[in-house]
Amino acid sequence: MAEPQRTTDTVRNAADKAQATISETAETARQGGERFADGANRTAETARDTWNRASNAGSRVASQGLDFGAQAVSAYVEAGKRASAKLTEANKALTESYSRQLADYSDLSQRAVAIRSPGELIQVQQEALRKLKTGFDSLTQVYGLFIDALTDSLQPIAENAASARDRFQGSLPA
Repeated sequence: MAEPQRTTDTVRNAADKAQATISETAETARQGGERFADGANRTAETARDTWNRASNAGSRVASQGLDFGAQAVSAYVEAGKRASAKLTEANKALTESYSRQLADYSDLSQRAVAIRSPGELIQVQQEALRKLKTGFDSLTQVYGLFIDALTDSLQPIAENAASARDRFQGSLPA
């Protein structure tokens, strides 16, 4: 009768071993599942962090773009104001110069009509040359005002371009 007891013990041992193997397999599966869940959570967290950094960087770049655009528009507005003021001044000077020249030449033409001697002719010619030089001097000053208007009105645009370049270079990652 020892034989059936041995068989029972063998079956019992085999059942215990099977139960232990099933328990170990279940524990290994549980641990694997936890590691997988942890890995998935870390991957999701990394993806969220990457998305947030990219989103923040995109927002920062968009904000900087809007800032650069607003400052450029402001510079162009300032340039327009300066140009308008300077060109008004230059146009006023030009109008005054032409008015003086017309008055001077009107007077000269009346004197030229009244010339009665070669001496008067020489005097009128000399006066005409002086007035011509005065007219050229006046137009040179007016031309200088137009050049000043151009350079002064472009200054805000040039300054903004230099400033934008410096700000852009400063915003780049090192």
